[in-house]
This record gives sequence, structure tokens and C-alpha cells, in this order.
Amino acid sequence: MGHELIVRTGMTEVWEEPTPANFATLQDPQLTGIDGTKSVAKWLWDHHFAAVASDKIPLEALPPLE
Repeated sequence: MGHELIVRTGMTEVWEEPTPANFATLQDPQLTGIDGTKSVAKWLWDHHFAAVASDKIPLEALPPLE
């Protein structure tokens, strides 16, 4: 049976009551997330994750880590 990985970043709180500062930050985003590489996909597969989810729209970090 697989495991689930949930990456919680706090973005849902930002979108519930966004401020002008939140919107300004998103103009040049630096958002947390996982590294969108084959090595991370292999690690997730090797550790038997059946599902990976996040509380933000993209799961990957922005800008990309590599």
C-alpha cells in the first residue's frame, strides 16, 4: 500500500484574505515546493508514494530549483 505526501505551504491562508503585499510578492514569485526533476520523481516512486499533493496550484518550487 502506498503512502501520501502532502506539502503544506500556507498558500490557502493567503488566498482566503489576500493583501496588496501578497499580490506584489506574486509578481516575482519565489514559491516553496518540490524539485520538479526525474531524481525527485524516482525518490517518490522508490518510497512508494501513491499520491503527492499541495495546498498551492503548482506542486513544484518556483523558480525551479535546478
